[in-house]
Amino acid sequence: MRLKAPVIAAPLALCLSAALPQAQTVPVKTLDIYVVDVEGGNATLLVAPSGESLLIDSGNSGAAAVRDADRIIAAAHAAGLTRIDNLITTHWHGDHFGGMAELAARIRRHVVEMTSRGRSSHVASGLSIADIVAVLYGGVLRVRAEDPQWPERDRFILSKGHAGAAVYAALAETGFFPVEKLLSHCQDGSDLSGHVSHKGVPGVELSTGSLGHGLSVACGLAYSAKRRNAPFRIFVLMSDGECDEGSVWEAALFASHHRLSNVVAVVDYNRIQSLASVEETLALEPFADKWRAFGWNVSEVDGHDHNQLDDVLRSGATGTERPHCVLAHTTKGKGVKFMEGSVLWHYRSAQNEELTAALM
Repeated sequence: MRLKAPVIAAPLALCLSAALPQAQTVPVKTLDIYVVDVEGGNATLLVAPSGESLLIDSGNSGAAAVRDADRIIAAAHAAGLTRIDNLITTHWHGDHFGGMAELAARIRRHVVEMTSRGRSSHVASGLSIADIVAVLYGGVLRVRAEDPQWPERDRFILSKGHAGAAVYAALAETGFFPVEKLLSHCQDGSDLSGHVSHKGVPGVELSTGSLGHGLSVACGLAYSAKRRNAPFRIFVLMSDGECDEGSVWEAALFASHHRLSNVVAVVDYNRIQSLASVEETLALEPFADKWRAFGWNVSEVDGHDHNQLDDVLRSGATGTERPHCVLAHTTKGKGVKFMEGSVLWHYRSAQNEELTAALM
């Protein structure tokens, strides 16, 4: 069945003429593209420009539907669209079309603006994990923005809760709540506190901030899921500095003993803690060997490489009864040159000329 399309901007309509011959026009500079299965096995493309919706029955399924989507996305890029994200499909994931890269860039911009507006801390920590969070929310996590409490959803816990601005930004950009809500970050009375909070915030599983507890909660969830044969996985994103905490290693022992292959611990290994480097504060190396000695499978990746992250976070689900630790080698402050690798920006936020320079 074909439904009448809303109007689309004239340059876009010209570019899309081959893929969407019935499309008309409305001023839009953004598209959200989804692929869903419908009755009879057909794939349907749902294009949502600026809140409007366009439903197109492609009449195809499987690879043929992917080719249709290819044409639409290529045409959208040619028309100068600045955002193509929220790609949901069983056939491919968003980074194939640059969706994750765009999501990471938007997360970084939000983090800089949010921490500046609220005069809060931890801008560099949010920038450090932006790519990890973008890959998780851009395709790895099985979650539903329209149904945040979906029982079979994957669980994500940000153990380094001080980097909450990055998770709030990802949730807003993937439809859990309006992007405009980010303006209230760290304001009096806001749900969006500086350290991530689940209270009143769809998509947040656990309030965190006191370091060293996220992995313990994740292992508890994983143990319960195993006993119930629940299909979801639990991802926990930790800081390297919080691995100074004994509770992390207690949880690591528990996970290995109970063969919690459904838990994935991602360590943001940027090598800078609150006041100094990890090496100066409490050296962790040989870090990977420590996790292996505790019975975990360990992968080491470039924490800013979306392909590496996507591959390792997906593949960790199969072929083992061990929990999986991903050491993501990152740069603190990644994406803002004058913040990169500097301990100064753990507690500072960019103001005035610094803000302008950070957003360039």
